[in-house]
Amino acid sequence: MHQILIVDDERSVVDNLEVIIPWEELGIGTVYKAYSGDEAAAILGRNAVDVVITDIRMPGMSGLELIGHIRRTAKMTKCILLSGHAEFEFAKKALQVQADDYLIKPVADEELMEAVRKALLQSSKEWEEMHSYRHLARLMKENLPLIRRNLLGDLLHGKCPSAADLTQKMNMIELSFTPGDRVFMLLIRVEEGFTAFDRSQSVLLEFAMANIVEELFRPYFAVWNGVDEHENLVFVLRALEDSAVYGKDGGEGANQRGVLERLAEQLHNHVGLYLKGYISIIVSGPDLFPQRLQELYRSCLFAMRNKTGGERGFFILTDDRPVTREFHALSSLHEPPSLILLIEAGRMEDLWAKLNRIFQEMSASSDYFYEARMEVYYCLCTAFIHFAHQNGKSLAELIRPEDYALFDGPAHFRTVNGLKKWAYGVLEQLEFSVHQEIKDSRGTIVRQVNQFIERNLSQGISVPLIADQVHLHPAYLSRVYKIETGESISDYVYRTRMDKAVHLLKHSEVKIYEIAAKLGYQNDSYFIKVFKKHYGMTPQECRDQ
Repeated sequence: MHQILIVDDERSVVDNLEVIIPWEELGIGTVYKAYSGDEAAAILGRNAVDVVITDIRMPGMSGLELIGHIRRTAKMTKCILLSGHAEFEFAKKALQVQADDYLIKPVADEELMEAVRKALLQSSKEWEEMHSYRHLARLMKENLPLIRRNLLGDLLHGKCPSAADLTQKMNMIELSFTPGDRVFMLLIRVEEGFTAFDRSQSVLLEFAMANIVEELFRPYFAVWNGVDEHENLVFVLRALEDSAVYGKDGGEGANQRGVLERLAEQLHNHVGLYLKGYISIIVSGPDLFPQRLQELYRSCLFAMRNKTGGERGFFILTDDRPVTREFHALSSLHEPPSLILLIEAGRMEDLWAKLNRIFQEMSASSDYFYEARMEVYYCLCTAFIHFAHQNGKSLAELIRPEDYALFDGPAHFRTVNGLKKWAYGVLEQLEFSVHQEIKDSRGTIVRQVNQFIERNLSQGISVPLIADQVHLHPAYLSRVYKIETGESISDYVYRTRMDKAVHLLKHSEVKIYEIAAKLGYQNDSYFIKVFKKHYGMTPQECRDQ
């Protein structure tokens, strides 16, 4: 049974329609009622309504606005507008919001029932179309790239169906690969450059790259592309039977690797020329599809991680022979003092120097870059977070959001330079934030000192007394004050007393000996002597001017 919603700010209209119309005859089992657009929107959010009958003019959300909301949230729901106006402008607005029918009040029962019948009939047709084979086929066609990519991802990770099921799937998604084929693999890592594509446009870059591969390789190879979880582009290639590189028993087949190498070099150059960026390419194969596809992928991934290292723009053809290398740990990372120890000691110059040595050592050798990158990245993360927490802050408070977002894993950094740039940027922000906080803290101390001095000029003021008030050691207080103001506390006390003396002399009738007492001088003769030395005149001469 269908469901219908009646909406009108006049309760009598809604209640009458609910009772008068024989809804069961139309196949409607549930009638919802709403007396405002907002109430109707809430009902629609909780229930699957087939048809909405709504007044056009209502306080708050109008009928037109309600239909606009429905078109955004429940496109299959049919909408019938009721209006007390037969004006063209209202009909035009009804068309703009894609109302399914437009009736003028007062509406006859049969007229309304006919409109509802038509709406339900149209709804049924659309649902049938939605579930028809034709529609499903069209949806599948539109999503072929995603379906192909997902299947390739499964195969790369060893999730392989039976040969019969795989053949059926390949035919369904129009891929000319069959079990038993011998295939090659290209693994492409996007490096630096690509200034026309920002981080949010990675799909566009992937599309552009796939187009270049298709254009170059299609005359010789069937191409199947995808993207792995490391954001590497993966291409599976099978030599075409009618191409010059095809051959089952040697002969022309011996040319396949040569042609593949030539095309990969062209790809490398085309990407630099047209997309203005650098890529690293690993080629592996041929091997049996799909049984050995996962091994092909692993060999490419291993080569990408360990042969290209932190450099950009490599092109490598792998072979099946394992290469044994002597592994060298990053001595500069682990030699004392550690990053955290330098941070705790506040030795920032030494910290910068240690980072420079670490990145120089990484750049000097590309062996096992993948693991070296992880090791350095996680050490940096630990050090940076410790830096922030040691200063009583969370890391997110101290650095830019775009830099903070890169703390979710080392995969963002495909080169030594990329990791280095990020690390230096984060450390600069941490240093600035801490220095700014120290500066603000010193400014607060200076203000507290000045306020105490100004309130207590008549007292015997000393640095130890002030230090006790602000809870700091006298020597440290003197040093902080001098750094921030450029003058000593004693100089400030002296200058403040002289300024206050001039003000009292010019703007009051207070006697000179009283002024001396207000400024903390026990002897007015000494005050007169100090004043004359500072201003070149006696207090009385200053008052008489």
